[in-house]
Amino acid sequence: MTKQQMFERSVRGLAAQNWTRAMLGGECVYRTPGGLGCALGVLMSRREAAACDAARWRARRDRPHGVTYGPVSTEVASGSGLLGLAVSLQAAHDTCDTGPDDLRRALARVGEACGLAWPEDVA
Repeated sequence: MTKQQMFERSVRGLAAQNWTRAMLGGECVYRTPGGLGCALGVLMSRREAAACDAARWRARRDRPHGVTYGPVSTEVASGSGLLGLAVSLQAAHDTCDTGPDDLRRALARVGEACGLAWPEDVA
């Protein structure tokens, strides 16, 4: 997967769920029980997202006062230069709590900063 492909898949996935963030109990999750995905969760299968969420919760339990990030999909972790983009996409998702328009604008800023084109089929 290229950076452009990752960006487009993330944007399209979030657009398909009307820019709704994947939150559970006030925390971002890769996938909610209802199927919503975060900026990275929309790139994963449900099974992979569930495994990543479980690993993240275990890490948080073991380090309650430290910042912990969950694992990312195998495809993202193995892709050349994709991890930095993944972190930027996820940060945009996690910090936009004022509504769908805010999330869309934050993702557009990530794309612009990374020199990536917004998908033509997404308004």
